[in-house]
Amino acid sequence: MPADTTAVLAAAASDFPLLDYVDRANPDMFACWRALEQKIDVAYQIYTASLPGGFAVIDGDLPRDEVETCVAEALDSNNVIDGDIRREGDLTIVPTRWGSVYAAWRGRFVVIGGRDEVAHALTAEASPAWRAALGDLPDREGVVRRRFVAISTDPTFANLLKVRVAQWKLELDGPPSPWPERDLLAAGEGGLHAFGKREVERKRRQEAGLPPDEARAADRVEPLAGRVELRYASAEEATRAGQALATAAFGGDLEASLAAALARLPQSVVGTTLVIRFDRSNFSAVDGATLSAWVARFAPAAKP
Repeated sequence: MPADTTAVLAAAASDFPLLDYVDRANPDMFACWRALEQKIDVAYQIYTASLPGGFAVIDGDLPRDEVETCVAEALDSNNVIDGDIRREGDLTIVPTRWGSVYAAWRGRFVVIGGRDEVAHALTAEASPAWRAALGDLPDREGVVRRRFVAISTDPTFANLLKVRVAQWKLELDGPPSPWPERDLLAAGEGGLHAFGKREVERKRRQEAGLPPDEARAADRVEPLAGRVELRYASAEEATRAGQALATAAFGGDLEASLAAALARLPQSVVGTTLVIRFDRSNFSAVDGATLSAWVARFAPAAKP
């Protein structure tokens, strides 16, 4: 946790944006990849002031040799890899068509990102304050108390309620999502041959205007429930922010139905913290796309 950390996002592996994206990239998965996914306890995305793109940290039983072999097989089958995976000291370098991805192992933790981001994660001065904040994140023993937690010092909520926030936390409740069902392919020539046949069939269906296999294309229905905690310098500021929320006195224009829904959210002030609770029923009058776009503002997609 570098001293210039500005935000931390933590989630179960199947709810972590980067891992979820990679898993969904193709309807078929290599069995070795799914086996590695299931060994991950918690995944983190860490954003810093000096390198805003941040880096990911994966916590799990992920042997370096096993990961490199599986990644090479899977990315080669998808025509994503651009050369051989190689090692450079502590770094594993994965060349792709969009640039190289770097990874470094520290015991159970795998740090993933660009070269500068990974180097910063490994060498920067640690932050005791952010280490303390990790107590509010999912634990590392595989028991995730919250599906998703984000903690940040950025001005998002300060801009929304027009009162400066020292730190905010967003939690989404519920058990982790299951990994989507996939047809798992074996490594080696057999797996590549099967993958090739399925790709031909997928393209045939696409060109014929036919839908994909519904069993594999169906999206998960994501529940929405949780809480936001906004920590202020004083109880007076927390109360003032709560009043701004209740009267829809927002900074900037919000879509009318969303603004009305936010104003009706249950809230309380505990010391210097404004606590706001919500579930999907609070937003029944809001268009789903509008709601998703608003939630996405507080849960930026993780980037390698």
